[in-house]
Amino acid sequence: MQTELKKEGRAQPPNYMSILRGGKSSMRKVAVDSFSTLSFFTLAGMATEVFILQMSIEQSIKAREFAAVVNILTGSPYGRFRDLVFRKMKTTEQSSFARKMLSDTVAFIPFQGALYAGILKYAGADTKQILSGVCLVALSAGFVGRPLGLYQDALRRATGLKPAYSPSALETEPES
Repeated sequence: MQTELKKEGRAQPPNYMSILRGGKSSMRKVAVDSFSTLSFFTLAGMATEVFILQMSIEQSIKAREFAAVVNILTGSPYGRFRDLVFRKMKTTEQSSFARKMLSDTVAFIPFQGALYAGILKYAGADTKQILSGVCLVALSAGFVGRPLGLYQDALRRATGLKPAYSPSALETEPES
């Protein structure tokens, strides 16, 4: 199918199998994206749970323990999802701050909101706390999603990977 699209001059869909197979740089991207979400949300999550949601320290620690596993498992899929959102929204390095913030917000709300609801449920939060937490994720997405995105992109660049706004962020990085 890709050969037919190439002959017709139409845009080709990304080759997701090559993304998954990748090489050393793909494993580095998995590690960097997982580390960025783990380290970012350990601090941001605990502050939110204790100071805003009024959860006990014990509940927050329990939530952070569970969230650590979730962040490690979902950091890479979130990074890939964010790359896809940036590509679909045609967000580039030259895009305005507002466009980059919008792209990070569009990626952040559905992905992180659902994960956070599960984390709070596991930690023993009641329905009101869970709904408040998910609403807080949605309301603060621009102020949390963009800093997470900036942090993730900075870690990617520091390790020789391409940021989300790079046209080839969804493609397999060259071996190093």
